[in-house]
Amino acid sequence: MALPQLNKAKAYVRKELGIIVEIKLPDYDWVKQHQFELENLERKQLQELFQITKGQIKYRRKLLKQLQQSET
Repeated sequence: MALPQLNKAKAYVRKELGIIVEIKLPDYDWVKQHQFELENLERKQLQELFQITKGQIKYRRKLLKQLQQSET
């Protein structure tokens, strides 16, 4: 199957089963609130402090960079 066919099939199955896909927005408020920690603490310290994964830390630091670039 080609990619467009797969996407149509997935959409059909979701519709038939009543599955709703939620689109999550980035958590900019959390990033702004913890900006100091994201900039100054090491990854291990952030993991222990907030109980989040390495991937979540990487993602939130990326969001912080995007926020800082959009402000300037």
